[in-house]
Amino acid sequence: MNDQQNTFDFNNEEFAYAILFLQFWKQEETGKLLYELDKELRLSNRFFTDSKLIETIQSLSDISTLTIKRGTKLFRCRLIDKERESNFLKPLMDECVLLIKKFVPTFDENAGMEGMTEWLKLSAYFSQHPNEFCELEKAYQPIVEHYSKPSFWGYDKDGSDAPPPGRPAPGRINPDGISYLYTAEDIRTAILEVRPVPTQYISVAQIEVVEDINIYSFVKPIEMDSEGKNWLSCIDYDEISKCFAAPNYGGKSYYLATQYISEYIKHMKKPDGQAMFDGLSFRSSLNPDGTNYVLFDVSPSRKYRICNSALHQVNDLLGNSTCILPMSIPQSEE
Repeated sequence: MNDQQNTFDFNNEEFAYAILFLQFWKQEETGKLLYELDKELRLSNRFFTDSKLIETIQSLSDISTLTIKRGTKLFRCRLIDKERESNFLKPLMDECVLLIKKFVPTFDENAGMEGMTEWLKLSAYFSQHPNEFCELEKAYQPIVEHYSKPSFWGYDKDGSDAPPPGRPAPGRINPDGISYLYTAEDIRTAILEVRPVPTQYISVAQIEVVEDINIYSFVKPIEMDSEGKNWLSCIDYDEISKCFAAPNYGGKSYYLATQYISEYIKHMKKPDGQAMFDGLSFRSSLNPDGTNYVLFDVSPSRKYRICNSALHQVNDLLGNSTCILPMSIPQSEE
């Protein structure tokens, strides 16, 4: 058989239809496997399954491996309850009140509904004593400098980390009670993932990767399409990736399939017995342009550190926010 006979005619209409049919068939097959795995885990067989998806996950591991380099910054967001939000601003407010009382001892910050009158009196006082206002500004500068530095202005280091083992509710990746660190590649995605309402205060922690980590990525790299190789495997990859990124409106039990796959990935081993993957990544269901990263190891030997946390106030339902503390956005910590 010569080379002419071995060459596919991609412009042939029948060949194009055959390829399109094969693609739809493969998508349907993989989608059916995901559906059957989800149904089996929810209704009949929680811990052991013969799903062929596990073989697919194993076969895709080479093209799905992504290395997150040391020094990479990730972000984790937590909601702040209405009852607790004043606690995060109280130290700053207390310092400001003490400073004001040095100049105006009669100032009453506890005037309740009449508090506005107190501030008007204060404004009138400094209008009449401009020199003292200049002194107040000078005395205020150390406070501004202190509250402009990176620190834990939101939740503290422990509160910004993954929750203690035994406490987490089941999530997209973690089974009930198992603690993983959920992060995002940018602040906006991290905010959207916790579904805040406008004007709500939130804590945004900055997390630094301190060692290179290997991630099983469900965010398809560009080269997977450009190489044009193993395109049937790419279809499998796409369908499984969609499952990880799909919004869940069916309750926590509908996370069982992604939890099962994630636990399998967590326990995949290299020939030397070491874990192949430190975590996984997937598209955000709330921000299609954003990526979430979940790290498995939250023990003292983990490969990340909590750098600081900022206090933000949410502006809208699109994940935009204003940084309240620190007062000025600091440079990334070295």
